[in-house]
Amino acid sequence: MRVEMSRLVVCSLVLLAGWTGDAYALDLRATIDPLAQRLLDDRAAVGLVVGIYRGGETQVIGYGETKKGDGITPDGNTVYEIGSITKTFTAILLADMVRRGTMKLDAPVQEYLPASVKVALNGGQPITLMHLVTHTSGWPHNPENLFPRDKRNPYADYTVKQLYDFISWRPAGPLGQYRYSNVGMGLLGHVLTLQTGKTYEDLIIERICMPLSMIETRVEPTASMSARIAPGYNERLQPSRGYDLPTMGGAGGIRSTVNDMLKYMKANLRPDDSPLGQAIALSHEKLHTMKDGRAIAMAWRISRNGKTLSHTGLTGGYRGWLALVPERDTGVVVLSNTRNARILQFGDDVTRVAIGLPPSTKPAPVAADPE
Repeated sequence: MRVEMSRLVVCSLVLLAGWTGDAYALDLRATIDPLAQRLLDDRAAVGLVVGIYRGGETQVIGYGETKKGDGITPDGNTVYEIGSITKTFTAILLADMVRRGTMKLDAPVQEYLPASVKVALNGGQPITLMHLVTHTSGWPHNPENLFPRDKRNPYADYTVKQLYDFISWRPAGPLGQYRYSNVGMGLLGHVLTLQTGKTYEDLIIERICMPLSMIETRVEPTASMSARIAPGYNERLQPSRGYDLPTMGGAGGIRSTVNDMLKYMKANLRPDDSPLGQAIALSHEKLHTMKDGRAIAMAWRISRNGKTLSHTGLTGGYRGWLALVPERDTGVVVLSNTRNARILQFGDDVTRVAIGLPPSTKPAPVAADPE
């Protein structure tokens, strides 16, 4: 997530269709180390951790420092904000509700809100849950009544009442056209809590984290996690505080570790027949095609060749990258406590390396998708 617009590195794995490399052992440091060192040398990152899953094997590599000047290299247990990667969790929760038959994708969001709340129509049509989860509601990136007391933590004092007030306004964008919206995903997370009577954190713990033994993925970090949080830094490597999202948590409120995210990637690469596995598989189904040829499932972005699922994350002092290549049984996660956009190019390069391609010799294509 972010308040200002940024440029999103779009996964450049269209070359995957032509990949014919042989199988090889999962030890990719020799190729990844120089890429990471370049980030550190250019002061584009304080620290970062890479997690790779491929064919049942994993590799975790830490670079830089957990805190500027502490000399401690981050590892798979270091805690980071994952920002908008949270949206994929929200999508799975929605898919689970659809699978249970308690919510319907094509139902107007109005049906799941208190009667006193009036959701504006868009072009005379109701905004549905599918519009929320595919960023096609017409609502903007952030609510226009977001006036934080502390701009470094912009969502901390945004209330449910303010959200309700905002969704009563007519959306500026056309219904059914892709327009990345934290409003929509934040509202979706809120609606899920109303429908279940549970907090957003309770839902992710019960329906995702517990089945996957992800004990260090939380909205509110445990005491143990708090002791291992890598403090955030902005693009100039100046300290930047973390984000709190009491109302908009479904859009970007999760903190996690690379070790936990490896479990998450494995579950998404190999959905089983369990209730969670069925929800994951449902969340991956393509729902909307964008003008540039990419598509979107439930929050997940799908590459032009249909072979890669991805999402990125951004908060005040953190960047994250998550990419899945199911037909190669391969996934890559990169978590960093620096918000520099070059982390995304690095994530794309590591993903290429993980499937047997060389790092890109030029920047990956970009688009104006904010986080």
